[in-house]
Amino acid sequence: AGGPDEPLPEWRPVTISHPAWFGEIRTRSDSLLGRCFLDPSTDGETWGRAYLLSLAQLRWIAQEENRGREVTLTAEQLRGAGGEVVAGQAYGWLNQLPALGDGLPVVTLTSRPGTVRPQRLPEDAYLEAMREGLRETYPELGEEQISCYLEAVGGQPAPGRQPAAP
Repeated sequence: AGGPDEPLPEWRPVTISHPAWFGEIRTRSDSLLGRCFLDPSTDGETWGRAYLLSLAQLRWIAQEENRGREVTLTAEQLRGAGGEVVAGQAYGWLNQLPALGDGLPVVTLTSRPGTVRPQRLPEDAYLEAMREGLRETYPELGEEQISCYLEAVGGQPAPGRQPAAP
């Protein structure tokens, strides 16, 4: 269980106290794309959506986001320890599980700390999917606020890198 055939889980808006940034990934076909990551080593603000998932569902998502490679994901990681989900591997876009909250476990999947990815803005279709998700999750936001937010994420330096000079 935990695959695409399960019903969509319950969700709610969440503000994460770490910044998002756009970084580069290499696809199986060797294309370079921009994707959104979270930097849990720095304070900031990211608007997101928290889903109520079973461990099996989260494990399935982690495996899909890591090119189908087997993942290690335990209940202990969800209870606050966090850690690697693709142990010892240099590949995988979303191979870390940082703990983000108290109460029910709040976690995300992101890149390994210290991974230096070049900054890269996502393609228009990816940004439009983000806009659509923000509109749905935060209906009180206007288009200008959403655009400003995505521009700010686009200007966020990758972890370990300095902001670009103006």
